[in-house]
Amino acid sequence: LNQILRAFGKVEDAFQFLVNSWSTIVELISIYKRLKAFEQKINERTALMPSVEVS
Repeated sequence: LNQILRAFGKVEDAFQFLVNSWSTIVELISIYKRLKAFEQKINERTALMPSVEVS
């Protein structure tokens, strides 16, 4: 019984961590999505530019 209680306590702690960190997690996901979109735009524009040879 004590093992079960400890296990549920650990699960509760893990969920509590997620709840407490949720705003930070969402913010980081948002930053990641914006950076990926920015990178995609850079790659699209780079593909449209004529290549320049340097000698």
